[in-house]
Amino acid sequence: LITTRKSEIVDFCGEQLLPLDPMTEPVALRLLEESSGKSETELRGQAPEQLDMLINKCSGLPAMLRSVGRRCGKNSVQESLKFLETHQLRHKVPKSLEAAEGYGNLFVVLEGQLNDLKQMDEMLEQRCLMLAILPEDTAVPLTLLQQLWCLDDADTLECVDLLAQEHLVERSANESGIKPLLD
Repeated sequence: LITTRKSEIVDFCGEQLLPLDPMTEPVALRLLEESSGKSETELRGQAPEQLDMLINKCSGLPAMLRSVGRRCGKNSVQESLKFLETHQLRHKVPKSLEAAEGYGNLFVVLEGQLNDLKQMDEMLEQRCLMLAILPEDTAVPLTLLQQLWCLDDADTLECVDLLAQEHLVERSANESGIKPLLD
């Protein structure tokens, strides 16, 4: 199973495209709750309509909802929404993704996460950026990360755990590697 918005990948693999609709609002809200560690009541706070606006800006994209959820875990929904509406990207969005619904906001949130990582630990941000050299949607063994990051076992696991807490990587089911969530 491959999830992609790039039809050329489906064509290359010679497979059939099965379009999936974006997440529904109730499912998106549940993912936002899980990612933020806050209940719906806590997220709605003093301005309940702003949560609906924030979910709408996520366009039903799971990666976006996880990233926004993480931001909401540290900040209010109002602050997270304001960030999305006012942040100016330092980097250009690839032309192939400019028109894709929600991707402009996704890049804003991901850049915000990287900025937050840099403030927390500049080397952690650098290690996260190093993951960009790896192929999309591919499991990466911890041994490869050790070599890439020049770290021992314990430090590699600590780095992976911190990136997983930020919803920037996903641990493999058997804990022997990761799947980067930034393509």
